[in-house]
Amino acid sequence: MLKTYGLIMKKYCLILFSFLFILLIINIIWLYHQNSKTPILGLISNKLAPMPKTPNAISSQTQVLSKKVEPLHFKGSLEHSKEALITIISNINGTELVENDEQYLYFIFSTSLMKFKDDVEFYFDDEKKIIDIRSSSRAGYSDLGKNLERYEFIKQQWEK
Repeated sequence: MLKTYGLIMKKYCLILFSFLFILLIINIIWLYHQNSKTPILGLISNKLAPMPKTPNAISSQTQVLSKKVEPLHFKGSLEHSKEALITIISNINGTELVENDEQYLYFIFSTSLMKFKDDVEFYFDDEKKIIDIRSSSRAGYSDLGKNLERYEFIKQQWEK
């Protein structure tokens, strides 16, 4: 009877392991699919894209307190501010400048291990002399604070 019980337990463990493995594969496929889709970004009436409902994003233009950060202030002219910001960000590993328009910058940040992508936009408001930021993860629900951490790093470098 003990042998039979042991065989049954092995069988159930194998079934459970197989089920968990399938769930893992499905989750990886889902994350890859989310990560490969480029969201709709850019400026619309001098506003960055709206915030997602998930907590994995920050912005200086949002009214959601848990996602709100302060804009950066110009350092001299718009052109000088853009050049300074590009220099700071180009020194961060895994960055790619995708768009560089007169008042707008768009970068993709990729993690080194899993290649998860975050979309980071900057709007240079020449009237207010501020730089609005929006940083959002493409995949998953939480970013474990990565977008806020990135903003804090950029802000720290900016204020040097």
